[in-house]
Amino acid sequence: MPVGMEQLRNIAVTVVDIPKHFRLEMEDSVPKHHAEERCFIWEDPACDDNRIEVSLDLETGRLLRLKMDKADAAGSITENNKDLLAEAKAAAEAFVTRHHPEHSKLTWTRVRHDRDRITFTYRAEAGGLPLPDTGCEIAVDHTLNPVSYRAELEDILYPEYPDIVDQETVRRKLLREIQMKPAIVSLPSSLYLVEEHEPEDRLVYEPTPDLRFIDAATGEDLHSIDHYVMPESYPLPISSQCIDHFWAFAPVDADSITTLIDKWEGVLGIDPNRYELDKVKEDEERVFLFYKATGKEEETEEDGLSADAYMNRKWGNMLRNLTASHRITIEKSTGRLAGFYINTEEPDGPAALNRGQCWEEAKRFLQTVFPDYGAYLQLEKDKEEDELETRDREFFYLPVVIRGIPVQHHRVTIIVSTKTGRIKGYMGVSYDYIRMLASGGMRPAIGPEEALDIYAKSLRVELKWISERTEDEAGRGYRLVYVPVVHSVKRLASGDEASVKMRYIDACSGKPVWQRER
Repeated sequence: MPVGMEQLRNIAVTVVDIPKHFRLEMEDSVPKHHAEERCFIWEDPACDDNRIEVSLDLETGRLLRLKMDKADAAGSITENNKDLLAEAKAAAEAFVTRHHPEHSKLTWTRVRHDRDRITFTYRAEAGGLPLPDTGCEIAVDHTLNPVSYRAELEDILYPEYPDIVDQETVRRKLLREIQMKPAIVSLPSSLYLVEEHEPEDRLVYEPTPDLRFIDAATGEDLHSIDHYVMPESYPLPISSQCIDHFWAFAPVDADSITTLIDKWEGVLGIDPNRYELDKVKEDEERVFLFYKATGKEEETEEDGLSADAYMNRKWGNMLRNLTASHRITIEKSTGRLAGFYINTEEPDGPAALNRGQCWEEAKRFLQTVFPDYGAYLQLEKDKEEDELETRDREFFYLPVVIRGIPVQHHRVTIIVSTKTGRIKGYMGVSYDYIRMLASGGMRPAIGPEEALDIYAKSLRVELKWISERTEDEAGRGYRLVYVPVVHSVKRLASGDEASVKMRYIDACSGKPVWQRER
C-alpha cells in the first residue's frame, strides 16, 4: 500500500536538520505524468543558493536522493587527515544504515576526496567487482554532515561468475582494431594536465574506438565497431561563388546591430507583421534575439508548491526564452549567424519532401549563412537513411574539418521540415574560431603507428559488470565484460596527486595527453 502524502511529508523533514528559517518552496510528485517519487525543496529566503532537496519513493517512503547546496561552502578536506576520514566514514555508514534497506549487502566501497567533501560509494558485489544499479553514493562535508545522497532501491540480483578468456588475448584484440586518428582538440587546464604556457588547441591522435565492451566469457565484442564511432563524413564541393565571401566578416558594434538584426530577419523570413522582437541579450561573444507572436501576452506565473510553479519561479525567464517563436544567435566578431530556431506549428498532412530534397534546401540555406561551407564542413552519413519510415524533420550533421582533420565537438546541425522544406533549426559554430584554426600551422611530427606504440604501453583491460535488460524491461541481469583502461596517478606541481586517463597522443610532441578524472 502506497505511503500517504502526510506520512511522506513527516519522513522528509526528518532526513536532515532543516533550519527553521528555511521555507518550503516545492512539494510535488515527479515525473509529472508517471510519478515515482515525492520531491521536497526548502530554500533560505535570504539566499536561494542555500537549498535542501529531498526525494522519497512514493510507494515505500524510502530516501532516494538528498542534495544540500550552500552558497558559502567553506572548509576543506585533505587526504592525509586520517582521523577526519575515519569520522567521515562512520558518519556516512550510519546514514546509509538508517536509509538503505539492504545496507548489509553493500560490501564494496570506494572513497573519493574532493576539495570540500568525501564521497563514499557503496555497492553489492560479485566476484569482487561492484554491481551497477545497486547501493548508494553519499558525500560528507568537513562538519561530518551528509550533503548529497543517491540510492538504488531495486532488489539485488547476484550473477553467476563465468569462465573467462585471459586478459592478454583481449588486450591484443583491442590493439589490432584500434586506429589512431588525427583530430584538433581543445585542452582546457581545468580538464587536462597541461602547462599554462602550452596552447589550448592541439593536433592530437585519438584512439578510435577508445571504449569497447568485450564479453569476458567469449572474448567477442557486444557491438560492432560502428557502435562506438561517429558516422563517416564526406567532403562537400567548394562552389566558385563562395570565394568572394572567403574571410569576409564584419564585427558587430552598437552602431551596426540594428541594421544587422534587420538583415537577418529578412534572410530568415521573419514576418514583422506577425512576429516582434521580444528580448535582446548578449554576452562577450554573441547576441541572442528572442521573438514572439505579435500581441501575445506573457503567461501569468503559476503559484503554489508544484514542480511547474517552482520552475517558473526559479527559471521562468529562461524557460520562456525556449518557447520563443524564433531564436537567433549572432556571433559578434563576424556578424555571422551562429544559431536559429523556429518554434511555430507545422501544417497537418504527410511529408512532401524526401531526404535528398531536404538536403537541397539545407544547401541553399548554407550558401546564404555560411557561403564558404565547402571549405570547412563535411556531411555526415545518415545512419537511418536506409529506413523506409518517413520523418517530420530531417537532420543534417556537418562536422568541422580543417585541412582534412576533424575539429572535435564542433559541427553544424541543420533541421529541415519534410512538410514545408523550411529550415526549422540551425546550430552553427564560431566562424572566428574556425578562422583562427585555419590560420595555424599545426603539422604532425609523429605518425599514427608511433602514436599507437605510445598508447599501447599504457593500455590495460579490466573486468566489470554491466547491467542488461530485456527490450520490454521486464527482466534484468548482469554481464561480465572487459573494458580498456589507460588510467594512472600523476603528482601535480602542488604536490597533490590526481587520477588521470590517457585521452590522446600529442601529434606534435609525441607526449600523452592526460585527462583529469573525478
